[in-house]
Amino acid sequence: MSLATTLLSSLLALTLCYVAILLFGPRAAPGSRLARAHACATGGLCDLGLDALSRLCGPRARRFADAALLFCCDRPNPGVQLLYLGLVTGGYLVFLLQGVPMLPGPYASARHLWLGPAAVLTSLALFFLVCFSDPGTVTAANVHAHAAAYAPDGLLYGPKRCPSMRLPAPARSKFCRVSNRRVARFDHYCVWMGNAVGENNYRFFLAFLGAHVGLCGYGAGLLGALLAGELVQRGVLEVGVEAAGGATVPLRSQPLALLQWLLFAYAPLLMLAVFLACTTLLVLAFLAYHLSLAARNVTTNEAFKRQELREFLTERALAAAAASGQPPPAPPAPGRLAWLWRRAQAPALSAEALAEIERQCVNTYDRGLLANFGEVFFPRSQRRKVGRGVKDD
Repeated sequence: MSLATTLLSSLLALTLCYVAILLFGPRAAPGSRLARAHACATGGLCDLGLDALSRLCGPRARRFADAALLFCCDRPNPGVQLLYLGLVTGGYLVFLLQGVPMLPGPYASARHLWLGPAAVLTSLALFFLVCFSDPGTVTAANVHAHAAAYAPDGLLYGPKRCPSMRLPAPARSKFCRVSNRRVARFDHYCVWMGNAVGENNYRFFLAFLGAHVGLCGYGAGLLGALLAGELVQRGVLEVGVEAAGGATVPLRSQPLALLQWLLFAYAPLLMLAVFLACTTLLVLAFLAYHLSLAARNVTTNEAFKRQELREFLTERALAAAAASGQPPPAPPAPGRLAWLWRRAQAPALSAEALAEIERQCVNTYDRGLLANFGEVFFPRSQRRKVGRGVKDD
């Protein structure tokens, strides 16, 4: 197995593990290994890094890091948007200067001369659409339509007024302190967009992620095809090099030497291809996570709230079991694959107690796969009878 194949396989395996943690972690039993891995992946690593910085460099470095995070992530910051634009335009400029002269090639036809710009322009158009679209701001004029879209579930949402806006707070809405407005079906604030993501622009956000998975994957594949074509056209693969034993072997059998040659001859294109490949996997993981949320009609905000609720109910059930003197259930017999799975999933609670916790955390907004995605692409508050203040059940 070549070095490139090993590195790519390792990166793919790590990405799949990260996707699995994002998808199944929120529904894992509190206290389980999967739940701890999810907590670590969604914030624990950042906290661990800040604690390590404080111990190594002192409290002043920790305060500086906290201030930097506050500046970058907890307030509108056009610098992050400019960084995104710089990455896109800089990468395309590298392709324009060094990749376009290779077209057409043995493995890349001339149609990529217009496919590449079309992919970049589509991604940029979706970026600006999400940046400047209304996420679903709740105002006095539309508060009744948003309130009619979703009824309070009595679990995460109940009747309340927004003290900041002095308006009734529709279910599933949240006041975004970064953008300073209440957003219907609030999902999260995206620092890359400089905008909140909510009911009205969540569909555009999913399209943005999908377009960038396509753009980065297409770019990585195209650059790989261009570099492979150059190797073939220039006969580099058959050049003889001296191996460790002194024998002369073709360069194709020496992956490290081949990589060194590519870095020497085409360093910008090679680094851009590696960057795009890694970005493809990361954005794909993020897209898969959001698609799983949309399939269950859960927002990012609600996913974290339900996880906190599960942890609270589990701690209360464990305390009640300990107070009653009830022993924890015995684990299954070792040596079975099912035992390993249940050991990673279940805390020291009976099956009845775990079922009761899940019953109390039921998602009443889940209407089935097709209806859930329908609410993403056709927001309920914008439907005609909901817009008149009639509940759409």
